[in-house]
Amino acid sequence: MRKLLTALVVVAILATSVLCVACQSFEGTAFEALSQMKEDGKIEMTYTGTPGTGVFLTTVTYDGFTMGDSGYICLYINSTKDENLYIDGFMASGTYKGETFNPSVAIDKIVYEKGMKLLVVYTEPNSEGQYVPAKGDALLFTLPNKVEKVTLD
Repeated sequence: MRKLLTALVVVAILATSVLCVACQSFEGTAFEALSQMKEDGKIEMTYTGTPGTGVFLTTVTYDGFTMGDSGYICLYINSTKDENLYIDGFMASGTYKGETFNPSVAIDKIVYEKGMKLLVVYTEPNSEGQYVPAKGDALLFTLPNKVEKVTLD
């Protein structure tokens, strides 16, 4: 009985290790991560453009809630890689729970990095004429495979 219990514990540990490694070993773009979430049935999404030349989200639906059905949505990331950010000053950074999110270019240009989060938001102009994340409902993706509905204050 003791050997059987030990064997079951070892199998459980190995299975958990394999799952953890699979979650941590994602390589690709943010678009590929969201595409996998769509394939897994976690989200629905529509977009314009083609991978490699520029993909822009038009709608994202999670748990019956849709971003993009009442206006244009923008994507903000918690990355500071220069190649991922707008540089013309048209968009300004925003914060969520004390973390800075920067406006992003096409989702297929964002290369995944560990700890990457994406906010799908509506925007509004600030006092300096730049666009910032609007208060209200948004979707927060913790890549490569988690999404939740959040509220920006």
